[in-house]
Amino acid sequence: MTLLDHTRLVATMLGRDPQDDIAFLRLEDAPPSLQTLTLGDSDELRPGELAIAIGNPIGLDRSISVGVISGLGRTLRDGDRPMRHIIQTDATLNPGNSGGALLNAAGEVIGITNAIERAAGRTGFGGIGYAVPSSSVKRFADRLLAGEHIRHAWLGISGQDVTPSAARELGVTVSRGVAIGSVVGVGPAARAGLRKGDVITAVDRAPVETMDAFGAYLDRTYRPGDRVTLTISRGSETIETMATLEPWPEGDMAP
Repeated sequence: MTLLDHTRLVATMLGRDPQDDIAFLRLEDAPPSLQTLTLGDSDELRPGELAIAIGNPIGLDRSISVGVISGLGRTLRDGDRPMRHIIQTDATLNPGNSGGALLNAAGEVIGITNAIERAAGRTGFGGIGYAVPSSSVKRFADRLLAGEHIRHAWLGISGQDVTPSAARELGVTVSRGVAIGSVVGVGPAARAGLRKGDVITAVDRAPVETMDAFGAYLDRTYRPGDRVTLTISRGSETIETMATLEPWPEGDMAP
């Protein structure tokens, strides 16, 4: 790793969280004069607040761009694998920014830049950039420092939001929840007896409103190995079934 004054240090990886695109590194023989940034609270962010991105876009080191927080709680997909709770910003990001700090007006780290949105057929920055929030870093900090490889809880379904209009199209009797579009054949949902067309209306009695919110709730609340009670609407019946969550597979799978 090369510092601003061109000092080169050896970095050792401690722990990593591939799904959240986070890794903790330990610098060997770091000089005592090395200064660090304060990790801010991304949960306190509001759209419209200042956002400052630092990085090395296209090899231009020590570059800074300024924008605002455009949105919060976005969900991105790497293949079929979701990245949740993502910050959206219009601060200019380009290849080389990934892994750089996103700061607030106080100079605190509120995110780690990791992706940009490109219009079809175009290259370069399209005005939409993304960052992993500092809350995701804090959430697993102790486990990452201990050298853990973080695995997130997985149910093994794909689905769509049920709204009153969607309910009519799908022919279901409930007006909210997640309609299962597919069930991974070897996943926890299949083992729990879930089927395509079932509508998940609650998990451990907590109401399910949308697919994104359901996935985020599982991700924040549970670990692999946890058992959850799913309330299912199937035809005219309401049933409950237990599912044991598993770690996300290494390849791309449904959430």
